[in-house]
Amino acid sequence: MIERLTRTALLVAVALVARTPALAQRPTAAPPGARSPVVPLAYSFSPVDSSTRHIPRTYWLEGAIAGGAALGLLGAIFFVDLCNFDGPCANSVAAAAGGLILGGLTGFGVGAMIGGQFPKHGYRVPLP
Repeated sequence: MIERLTRTALLVAVALVARTPALAQRPTAAPPGARSPVVPLAYSFSPVDSSTRHIPRTYWLEGAIAGGAALGLLGAIFFVDLCNFDGPCANSVAAAAGGLILGGLTGFGVGAMIGGQFPKHGYRVPLP
């Protein structure tokens, strides 16, 4: 036990004293003609003001409702089956409610993210 603490203290002391960056972590000069990967040039000088930009409408709400309902129902069924796994369940209503809430919230978020990837038909995004 003492040997393990001594070894750990030694490793911590070495890590604190030798704080030089490793060879792969040292900064290098960018090659000539390289652009910054952080902000693309097309977006850095956009003439359109961000307050007037039109965001296309998507199916995020429909996806959230469908995902919440489907995963909520599956969560309720799973939690009741899990409660009855090794014997009769004393409080299956609480298990069903917990599964419905947990599955519904998870399905709502996942469904909103999936539905948000599809634009609604008949809505055109104005070109700049």
